[in-house]
Amino acid sequence: MLNYVRPEDVANNLIDRSLNEGIEMTPLMLQKIIYFVYATYLRATGCCLFYETFETWSKGPVLSHLYAKFYSCPNAPIVDFIYPNSHEMNPRKIVEKDVVKRCIDTIWGKYKNSTEEELVYHACKKGSAWAKAVKDKRSYLLTSDILEDGTEIVWTCEPPKIKNKYIEKK
Repeated sequence: MLNYVRPEDVANNLIDRSLNEGIEMTPLMLQKIIYFVYATYLRATGCCLFYETFETWSKGPVLSHLYAKFYSCPNAPIVDFIYPNSHEMNPRKIVEKDVVKRCIDTIWGKYKNSTEEELVYHACKKGSAWAKAVKDKRSYLLTSDILEDGTEIVWTCEPPKIKNKYIEKK
């Protein structure tokens, strides 16, 4: 059985990294980096990292429930975790999963110093899963399109020997 990771755990892990490294990260930047982690994990494993679907917003793929967490200050740098008072929250928890950790490490290393505009550009390039969704007038990205995304994000995580038979077909 496939065990999904909560997007909030990936978000908190990235927020922890940004705060520890003194890198300002806005909600828009967080959304794009999470998308790149998801896409990289999908390409490495053939499996979805989260159960949630990315929506097709004007500035690229978005997980709307994460957007709602930062709705009150969408342009300000993130200064706290999604669940700052949770006794169960551990931003390093998901790094125990080796492939997830490699994907986060890879994407964080590549994009942590990128601007919002650069991240949006990479997520919305011609030929991207987002561009296909826009062209097809879909409100969400297909997993199969993300898997086949021809843009160069970073596909460097070593794939394990598992495949997800639940990836939808076109």
